[in-house]
Amino acid sequence: MVSVRFENIMYDHYVFPYGMMFGDAVFGGSLGYGETTPYLETSPGAYPILARRVDGQWVEISEGMFNVLGGLSYTILIFGTVERFTFQLKEDL
Repeated sequence: MVSVRFENIMYDHYVFPYGMMFGDAVFGGSLGYGETTPYLETSPGAYPILARRVDGQWVEISEGMFNVLGGLSYTILIFGTVERFTFQLKEDL
């Protein structure tokens, strides 16, 4: 298994109000500026990052996929502005 968490460091303090998903790791709450989710579990592999819309549908918000290896922990950093944001996958020590 792989442990992943999301951290919102958006410069304009944007909030992801309805949840985030990476593989089987689903955070169903609101992710505000400066907040970090608890660790969530998924299987090793390559996945895009998704956000849930107000209607409950999941939409891909990353450009491409991120590969995670079994037995490791990662933080997905979300930064930029609502008009142009990006992600960084950081292996936690």
